[in-house]
Order: sequence, then structure tokens, then C-alpha cells
Amino acid sequence: MRVLFDTMAQTLRTLWAHKLRSFLTMFGIAWGVGSLLLLAGVGEGFRNGNRKQLETFGKNIIFFYGGRAPAVEGSFSSMKWFNLTYDDYLAIKDQSKLAINISPLIARDDIRAVSDYTSTNGQVSGVPAIYSHVRTIRWRLDAGSTIATMPSAAAYAFWDAR
Repeated sequence: MRVLFDTMAQTLRTLWAHKLRSFLTMFGIAWGVGSLLLLAGVGEGFRNGNRKQLETFGKNIIFFYGGRAPAVEGSFSSMKWFNLTYDDYLAIKDQSKLAINISPLIARDDIRAVSDYTSTNGQVSGVPAIYSHVRTIRWRLDAGSTIATMPSAAAYAFWDAR
């Protein structure tokens, strides 16, 4: 027991003799622990915020886009453009076993309107009525207003318009 008291007394004497070094060491330890707690809190807050933002985007959702196949050495079909068509939509709809709601979307952002006085660019999108179920969009209508629903066949006609 005496050895323990001697060790503690020697530790306290050393700390008292080197006050600045002891303070800086304790401050460094406290600063490191505080930094780790702050970073863990910021990371957790970012994760929760990201999760909430993605929940507004839609749940259990997958997007397919046309584009360019990645370059693969020795492949003749790589780097070719491919576009999704209405037939691709039908194939996905017919063959997918787990998908509940499937909706095509066509968007053109190369629309240009010109008049004698001005010009502008715009975007046009076409979707069927089921799209609101896919993207979990909640519609709120004021009293007296209506939304005309487009027949799904008319919306699908836009799918392969490119």
C-alpha cells in the first residue's frame, strides 16, 4: 500500500513542478475528445438529415436512364448511345416481380420558343397518372380547383418521342 501512496505523491509532485506541460497535455486530451464528439455529432446529424431528405424523394425507388455504355477494353459495343423506349418500359413492367408501381417519364430540355421580341428555353415532361404513386407526391387542392388527369396511353406516347 505504501508503494501506491509513494507513486501517487511522486506523480503529484511532478505535475506541480511542470504546471505548463501538464496543463497543455490535459488541454490536448480534452481538445481531442471534444473534437471527436463534435465530429461524431455532425456526422450523425448529416446522416439523419440525408435520410429525411431522401424519404421525401420516394421510398424503394429505382431510376433507369438512357445514356452511354461504359468503355470496356475489347468490346465493340462500348461507348455507344442507348435510349430507353416504350417497349423497354413494357418489358420492365411485365417481367418485374417485386415492382408495385412503374412509371415512365419523358423529359425534353431542348425546347426553344422564339418570337419577334424575345426567345426562351424550356423543359417539357410527360408522365402517366400512376407517377404520383411512384414518387409519393401528395396533392393538395384548394376549394374549387381541379386537376385534369391525362389518360395513361396519352402519357405513354411521349415515352419514345425522342
